[in-house]
Amino acid sequence: MRDLTDEALLRLLRADPGEWPGLAPRVAQAIGPGRLREIAETTRKATAGVDRIELDSSGWRVASGLGGRVLLWGRADPDGLVTSLWITAEGKERHPGRGQHAAWLILIVFSALAAGDTWSAHSRSAWAAGACWILFLALVVEGLGGPAGLPWWIRRTTEAVWLAGILAAVRLPAMSGGPITASLLLSIALVVAAAAVIYRVRTRDWDAAVSVPLAFPLRGRWYVGQGGASKIVNHHVASPGQRAALDLVRTGPRGTRSGSGPGCQAYLAYGQPVFAPCDGTVLTARDGLPDQVPGIIVPQPAGGNEIVIDSGREHIRLAHLRPGTVSVTEGQHVHAGLLLGEVGNSGNTTEPHLHIEASRDGLGVDLRFAGNPGRYWRGRTLRG
Repeated sequence: MRDLTDEALLRLLRADPGEWPGLAPRVAQAIGPGRLREIAETTRKATAGVDRIELDSSGWRVASGLGGRVLLWGRADPDGLVTSLWITAEGKERHPGRGQHAAWLILIVFSALAAGDTWSAHSRSAWAAGACWILFLALVVEGLGGPAGLPWWIRRTTEAVWLAGILAAVRLPAMSGGPITASLLLSIALVVAAAAVIYRVRTRDWDAAVSVPLAFPLRGRWYVGQGGASKIVNHHVASPGQRAALDLVRTGPRGTRSGSGPGCQAYLAYGQPVFAPCDGTVLTARDGLPDQVPGIIVPQPAGGNEIVIDSGREHIRLAHLRPGTVSVTEGQHVHAGLLLGEVGNSGNTTEPHLHIEASRDGLGVDLRFAGNPGRYWRGRTLRG
């Protein structure tokens, strides 16, 4: 099948752009002939004519020409027609997770400075200002930051610094009252603002939810790493179709990891079974894309290996599945609870997790799972 796909892709890439709709009719129907022609012309310009298609060291198909290379993913039917296609100019790896621990180190430094202020305070108002700064940082981290996804030593170090600052209250009886300073007023205002933002984030929704609660697609306890109706806690909000999506991870003493090492196997979520959340018809069943190395992203289709189910009311999308585990095919009718695949790390992802979203008429709607009432935001635990 791989040879057939390679031949079909090579024939497509070498053909005149005007011939592409005939060589990839399903793709043309999905994205439109105009968009397909644009991709054809861009690919031809990037490669200056395709000489060959080969596999690189990571398992990707690479189309090479005199002008350069492009990364490919595709499928072909027995008649040699391309049925699925994804092409991108070969790009550099991204390392979006590198700054996470640095950000927490900065947080610990600021927390230590606030704790130092409480111990060096000469008045109760000065101590209260330092304590309010600590409370502000704690509200932001615990309310918006999703700290359970981090290793215990980072969380506990930060919490220990906060506690050390609060313990300076033992000095209060010996202090004078002191004046109400600008620092005290500012810190109080920040605490009030942080509490208001957290309340808003946790109570806001999109005023549109799935028609019928879904079955939770995973087993056990799962942590919402991205979720909520605000960009502050959910990066999916920027995309209308994904605005209510959730990223689900498993957590333990080491955060989302179960052990050391750079591989996907070191993460608690990796390889966990994924089940159909509803009855419906499979619209998309993509498999064969390799897992990313955690913390590094090379160009891939954003959802990686994914499944889209038409429930008759909404489209339910489950993404970043483990290669070789997708157990359904396009057009297949599925029932809630059917094994679909396993959690992986394919696509636009820095670590193993399950991305799930529901959309209606192209617009994301709030997810609701049986047995998990209320709204879902970053930091909440859901159970299946």
